[in-house]
Amino acid sequence: MTPLVTPEELGNVLHVSSTAELVVLACDAANGVIVAYLDPKVDHTNHPWDKSAALTLATDIYQNYTASGGEIVGVDGVVYPFRMGPALINRVMGLISQCAPLEAQ
Repeated sequence: MTPLVTPEELGNVLHVSSTAELVVLACDAANGVIVAYLDPKVDHTNHPWDKSAALTLATDIYQNYTASGGEIVGVDGVVYPFRMGPALINRVMGLISQCAPLEAQ
């Protein structure tokens, strides 16, 4: 299966070099997590919601590495302690639920 998100796509979104090690690692991790939840019988490379989920996850993984303390700061200035919690998987599952087998949900 071709990757759902590539380092070039993530680099363009984040305005960083697509060859940076953290960009490549974030893409690999996001692709691995998303593919684990998807139905292997279906080709997901053309599904925009699957690509969006992979890009969302890759962005959060990259920003978790680069943010001080791995924290997220909301638009209201409130600091949230941890960005890689269950809420992230819930957001991703909301995007890929159309293609995930029932056992994965």
